[in-house]
Amino acid sequence: LGYSLLDNFPDDFGSITVSAYSVLPISLNVQNVTIYSGQFKCYNANQNIIVAGSNTSFIIKNGGSTTMIAGNSIKYLSGTMVESGGYMWAYIAPTGPYCNTPLIPVSLTGNEKELPISGEQSSFVLFPNPTSSTFTLELASEPSSSSALVRIFNMMGEEVLGKQLIKSKKTEFSLENQSPGIYMVGVMMDGTMEMVKVIKYGK
Repeated sequence: LGYSLLDNFPDDFGSITVSAYSVLPISLNVQNVTIYSGQFKCYNANQNIIVAGSNTSFIIKNGGSTTMIAGNSIKYLSGTMVESGGYMWAYIAPTGPYCNTPLIPVSLTGNEKELPISGEQSSFVLFPNPTSSTFTLELASEPSSSSALVRIFNMMGEEVLGKQLIKSKKTEFSLENQSPGIYMVGVMMDGTMEMVKVIKYGK
């Protein structure tokens, strides 16, 4: 798929991608890694991937390429950088395949700018999850820029809902008109980005 989850997000993010492991870890921290020109790495985890943070780095150089695949969430913390000409894909695949065919790609391209994602605690929570219809998204804190962008995608990478949150920490969303399945909720706030899954069951 060529669909980008961040088509309408600010364009000052670097490009993002993933590395293969013989045994799939439950969670994975990717730190102090540099991907040089001509190199490709694919990282995957059954649940969560956390990139950089805690005074570490993850850098993709011009000509380098990475893919990251997780079953639940992928977080890019301070120290994550993709230089101009670098490339990274990231997507959520709750049941796999891992380090293989993308299900929900996130393509980020930039020009030597750091991904300003800070803090290792989740920036928001969803409840109830799973849900039969509606769920509430609650931000851990009000965005300092006074707004947060929320976009919800189905497993085909199609956006089914989107909303700008203005000075609001808690908002209800409805999947009433959507089919049961797994959806990805992406939140862009204060120059940071995070994605988690929500499951709809029932009719």
